[in-house]
Amino acid sequence: MENRSFYNEILTEHNMHPDFKHDIPDADIVLDGVNPSCGDEIQLKLKTDGDIITDGAFVGDGCAISQASADIMLGMVIGCKKEDALKKSDIFMRMIRGEATEEEIESLEEAYELNQKKANRIVGGMMWMRMGDNRMNTAIDMSGLGLDKIEEKDDEFIIGAMVSLRQIELHDGLNKYTHGAVCEAVKDIVGVQFRNLATIGGSIWGRFGFSDILTVFLAMDAFVELYNGGMIPLREFVNMKQDRDVIVHLIIRKTPGVFAYASVRNQRTDFPVIACSASCVDGEYRLAVGARPGRAMLVLDEEGLLTGGLSDDTEKAFANWVSDKVPVGSNHRAGAEYRSRLIRVLGQRLLKKIEEEQQWK
Repeated sequence: MENRSFYNEILTEHNMHPDFKHDIPDADIVLDGVNPSCGDEIQLKLKTDGDIITDGAFVGDGCAISQASADIMLGMVIGCKKEDALKKSDIFMRMIRGEATEEEIESLEEAYELNQKKANRIVGGMMWMRMGDNRMNTAIDMSGLGLDKIEEKDDEFIIGAMVSLRQIELHDGLNKYTHGAVCEAVKDIVGVQFRNLATIGGSIWGRFGFSDILTVFLAMDAFVELYNGGMIPLREFVNMKQDRDVIVHLIIRKTPGVFAYASVRNQRTDFPVIACSASCVDGEYRLAVGARPGRAMLVLDEEGLLTGGLSDDTEKAFANWVSDKVPVGSNHRAGAEYRSRLIRVLGQRLLKKIEEEQQWK
């Protein structure tokens, strides 16, 4: 809890603007929770109607993680029967410690069927869920389905949807193939605690505009495996509307290539102001741009500016062309003009890095 990098936008939103932090004077059930080692003191209050928890709230002080956890848990148990609420709260706490799943999902088919109900949600690592404001009826956890592994084959990497960002950050084979680009893209995402929980499935499925993950893999020969939709190239998936399908794997083909990644942040653990991933895959030059602040997009060398190879002049020309081609916007992190300039600068730097890698090979 002393790691301040963990106090990011998503978790501080729980702490600063919780949905359930208020008093219920006529609560039917009052529970006190104290953690002397951290100084957390929380009082949980519940209203019941027979066997149903009809309302809930908490009061007290504590670190952002304790406040966020209480807020999330209340959102899960309100409306539940007491027995179900006790089970959910127990499993939720064990999920945080990495010791249990929210419910025993025995097959992908069962997870898919549960997910067809609009009020049900696949929780993944639960780290990105605060980006939305939907209430859950049933939280679907797939961590018991063996999707938390990275399988390296001769021609591809098969990355399970429940693989954590920390796992891909530390995977030797993946980082060797991508020349460290994956590690570079992941290492500044909030903090280690966050990356231990956030999953590749949640990061890819969300298609968030700020996503380093989406940006770095978009420049590769990457495919998303969906339970119902089958295998879809990531460059197509990124532009698809969200539906109720279930992401199973992210597959990275080991097509011969060179990769490089860079981003600019206002502070190290903040979301990127701009993110760029460049590659030369089987002779095709690509540049992916994320945090525009819109969803990441992939740009190919349609004008043939790099056909003659990489040099200072061609790298500059391609980076400038991409900057002109990619739509950018303004938000509280940066303005559109600044983002366009960063695309030119980072694009040129990454292409130079690829040129140096090619020469070294």
